[in-house]
Amino acid sequence: MRIYASTTISRLKALADPTRLRIVNLLAVRPLCVCSIEQVLGVSQTAASRHLARLQAAGILDSERRAQWVYYSLDEGFVTDHAGLLDYLKGEAADDVQLREDGARLEQHVEADTLCAADPEASTPDTVSVLSLETTRTKRNTQKEYV
Repeated sequence: MRIYASTTISRLKALADPTRLRIVNLLAVRPLCVCSIEQVLGVSQTAASRHLARLQAAGILDSERRAQWVYYSLDEGFVTDHAGLLDYLKGEAADDVQLREDGARLEQHVEADTLCAADPEASTPDTVSVLSLETTRTKRNTQKEYV
């Protein structure tokens, strides 16, 4: 039980930062690399990497290497274990101007195909939604559920 409590505390502390919440909001839509997060949030690569490392250390994010780029997504176990918390964040995101603007910028980048070109096989999702529990479908395959 003590391990669980320390894990929960670590995750809540990681989510207590506004920039990290913005990152989780974006990764709820689709996996992204650091440079795409930079573009959408308007933060430096150093800041984005630091926040991603903190979220990954807390078990909130998963990563996948594609060539020299690393793509981040919400950890499947975190999504499953913390569905209630993610539902709460989804409700808060709907009322938060900054999170809505981030979602709109992500959608603009997706539509304009201006996200990182690191993965030439990457396809764009059929839908873009902020903190959605929907399954995101791509032209290539069906992605796991993101919050």
